Amino acid sequence: MMMENLVDIDWADVKHAVPAFLTVVTMPLTYSIAYGVIAGICSYIVLYLGNFFVDLIGVAMGKNNLHAVLYDNCPDAFIDKFKAPAPFKSPSAVLQYHVNPEHAAHHAAVKSREEEGATDIKMDVDNHTDLPSKSVT
Repeated sequence: MMMENLVDIDWADVKHAVPAFLTVVTMPLTYSIAYGVIAGICSYIVLYLGNFFVDLIGVAMGKNNLHAVLYDNCPDAFIDKFKAPAPFKSPSAVLQYHVNPEHAAHHAAVKSREEEGATDIKMDVDNHTDLPSKSVT
């Protein structure tokens, strides 16, 4: 029953094949599932770090790019975290481009009245409407 999952392992990839093999072989030889899991995890870490240090030596010798080495050695679960974050925009910078349609219509109406030469413009603060001031005659 446990051997059914061995078919799903990518045996062509050494980073996956060696830890899986050591896990499967160590379990029956030591009569302990825990020792088999420990052997698999430790061998994965040793292979991963060994490959990483060999790649870093290639960077030091000028054969590889550091960004490419870090990207290649990044685990698949974290590959989306490796992308550069979007530049920070403060809330005021984001809201600077947001225009309330009612606010824009009000300012357009006030501006058009000013261009017509109306000097009696008064704004009702509660309703946000522009009302002509009433002159007492």
